[in-house]
Amino acid sequence: MKHTANTWKKPLGIVTVLVVLVAVAAAAFFRSKPMVDPADTLQVRSISADYWKGGETYHCDISQENIPQKLSSDLVALFQGVTIRNTLFPRPNTYTVEPDSVYISIQVGLAEGSMRVNLSTNSAYTSAQFGDTHYSIVDGQNLYQKVYDRLSPLLVAHGSPGAPEGEPSPTPSQLPQTVPWEVPEQPSVSYEEYFEQERECDFEDLDYAWFYDQCDFEYRDGALYLVDSQKTGEALWKVWDTDNLEVKAVDPAWIYGIVDGKTLIRMDYKGNHQETLFVDDSGLISTMNRGISNPLTVAYTYRYDGTPAPACIQNPLPLADRSVLYFWAGAEDGDGAALYRLYVHDGHTDVVYQYTQKELEQYRFPDCPELEGTGPYYRISVPNPVSNVEVGWTVGNPEFFHRFDAEMQNEYTKVTDTELLYEKPMEYGLPKSFSCTKNMLTGEFQQVEPRSY
Repeated sequence: MKHTANTWKKPLGIVTVLVVLVAVAAAAFFRSKPMVDPADTLQVRSISADYWKGGETYHCDISQENIPQKLSSDLVALFQGVTIRNTLFPRPNTYTVEPDSVYISIQVGLAEGSMRVNLSTNSAYTSAQFGDTHYSIVDGQNLYQKVYDRLSPLLVAHGSPGAPEGEPSPTPSQLPQTVPWEVPEQPSVSYEEYFEQERECDFEDLDYAWFYDQCDFEYRDGALYLVDSQKTGEALWKVWDTDNLEVKAVDPAWIYGIVDGKTLIRMDYKGNHQETLFVDDSGLISTMNRGISNPLTVAYTYRYDGTPAPACIQNPLPLADRSVLYFWAGAEDGDGAALYRLYVHDGHTDVVYQYTQKELEQYRFPDCPELEGTGPYYRISVPNPVSNVEVGWTVGNPEFFHRFDAEMQNEYTKVTDTELLYEKPMEYGLPKSFSCTKNMLTGEFQQVEPRSY
């Protein structure tokens, strides 16, 4: 049979049409869509997790009443920006916890019904689950990392080795203990009531200067212990299992610290209760709350009797009235850094002041070899509370430091030399720094030169 060109065109045309139809159908099937309706009201109802730690499998269940409101709000904000799509292959119904693996399942209440957000180091497990239907999460591993960063302190607090679902059994750092000092009752005051009028702070109100007489903290073998420092130096009990906690403030009931350089938490002295207060993926919460002249300066605080505070309480943050914590961290919109005010009793966070990245760069500390692998650091001081609504801080004068750093050729020992920093303002005829204040009640911001050089 003789085949003409027209004879071949017909089947080829059919194949082409079929290919186009399959491509269109596939595009429609795999089209991305929002995981939740942006107008929907979400509520985190429970969190469960299985993970590997120290050669053992840990399990935890966290009920809604034990999930801090700030954490719940952070998770909801993350989920509202997620997109999903259909998947051809079913998700596994079972999994095995192996070294370095983590499996997290978060139940989220919707306006109508609920869903589960399943996240893991194992991407095959990651999905958005509505009933028995699973959807693939677009960029699921990025979402897993963000959620894990926020949950990890809570997992440590609630997890127990090989525990079945239910109440976790105590770990060594959770064993019932009695703190060797009195814990005064803290009156319950709403955010609105607490900040409706100004409450001035004096030294006695700054609880980061508070320490008890008989005990101290000490790191031993990579873990943080409460130590009987006045008597035998005996470790009373373990407070934190690893050395990734920067203790930043304490009061009679709580320890405040930064985990892994980005997660601000508070926990009781027994290790039974932990709350994630703030997460800063930029890491500025760790690098910015330091000295203005030398980022590697270790600033200690002191007890009321003048003796040094525990050595692990370095570069402390001001905790005023056991209620308000001021700190620098990455800006919410990702542009620069912001000064935050946190009401610790309900997790409510306000932005006091923000420097855009362009503004921030003028305060940047030189990238000296001694600082390689750390930072960035900026010549902006730790906040100094004036009251519950007003806070002050100090910034380096960009004009002065531009000239100073150039003359010192960015040599670390010279740009941190206190004698040179004292002499050069008079030589240049320029102030070394400016004093800033912001009042949240009136909205007034001031930046002024110091009275003398």
